[in-house]
Amino acid sequence: MLYFFVGFFAPLQSIRLSGFNFTLFDLLIIFSFFYELLRGRVRLVKSKGYWLASFMIAIPALLGAVFSLDGRAAVIQVFQWLFILYVVIPTLYSICFSHRGRKALLLGIIFGGALVSLYSAIDIYRGGGQYLGGRYAGFMGSPQPTSFVMAVLIAYFLSVSLFLPVKSSLFGSFLRGVSIVGGTLSVLVIFYAASRTGVLAVGLVAVLAATALILTRHKRAALRIGKGRYIAVGLVTLMTLLAIPFSDNRGGVNDFIAGSTAKLVERISASSDADSRLIKGRVELLEDGLETVSIRSFVIGYGLDNYIYHADMEKKPHNVIFLYFLEGGVFFLAGLLIIAALFFLYSYKAISVARSSLPLERSLIIASVLSFSVVMVVGLFNTSATIRLYWISFAMLMALVDVGVNTSSKDGCSER
Repeated sequence: MLYFFVGFFAPLQSIRLSGFNFTLFDLLIIFSFFYELLRGRVRLVKSKGYWLASFMIAIPALLGAVFSLDGRAAVIQVFQWLFILYVVIPTLYSICFSHRGRKALLLGIIFGGALVSLYSAIDIYRGGGQYLGGRYAGFMGSPQPTSFVMAVLIAYFLSVSLFLPVKSSLFGSFLRGVSIVGGTLSVLVIFYAASRTGVLAVGLVAVLAATALILTRHKRAALRIGKGRYIAVGLVTLMTLLAIPFSDNRGGVNDFIAGSTAKLVERISASSDADSRLIKGRVELLEDGLETVSIRSFVIGYGLDNYIYHADMEKKPHNVIFLYFLEGGVFFLAGLLIIAALFFLYSYKAISVARSSLPLERSLIIASVLSFSVVMVVGLFNTSATIRLYWISFAMLMALVDVGVNTSSKDGCSER
């Protein structure tokens, strides 16, 4: 039950318990860590590359905080990274070594994500939501993070809808139904947030899901595509396309769906012009960042969350890789690139593991690859990498590949 609530509160990043952005999810992770410790089941991540990357991120971040202009802001961000690298990921890694643990985690993410998408849809429909520039800000307080979290959740919804076995059990049907509804509402929320990157992420999930279907289907595969799964994909696609013709003011659901495309179409049209204000502004932010690079910033950075004090435009570039190079230095950047390389390596290994795995594990592996691929893409247009939901996917993928889940063992290892 504990692991279910870990997954359930993962999408609810807005529930904070302190000024250090400490969330209810973080508290549950700490409880889970000590629970695993008491049971003697805490496992260190096997990959040496991961630990190398973690030190390459942590050490420059600490040095940068010492010499930063705003020490408090830097320390808060350093705390975030240390907690993610040395508590969140190792704890989730340990949880996912157990069949029951990873199953509870997945169910929590599905039901928590469905609740978030339902709340957001009702918030928009009733007209009481928070808006920034006519765009739905949502539970994350900003259109971009809200749409990015929704895109990650869509990866889990789609994986459950497509890759879990079709069973006649009431709970199995209910779980698939929750995933279909949650995925459909999440797409509409992304449209209402008018996030171009969010729409790009949804398209990426769809392409990768189709690729996963092809790669996991072979003569000995346990995967069988039922009509219900085609219906699930069709419903999400249909609900997205239906938003286009409903452009009148008849109100009700039609007006709600129409509103989800109006701002998005406007922003996409603007971005199609290389001289548009949106594109020009972001290019100027990147140029401003290049002009601020110094020997100190190259080595240890200006300190996390401190770049705006050195920028002429006093705004962050919309690229998390470039931003962390400016704030954390070249070694911090190298650590992030090592994590990216590990993701591609584990994704390659996951192909063979997924083919011989139990249906639940196959669904989890595919969900991990899909969702962290979204994280990799949105990072090119985003400024935050400390949202906990992002890192669940990475930890889960490493654990499932390392444990070598297969059809003959539910845990892939003996219990202590």
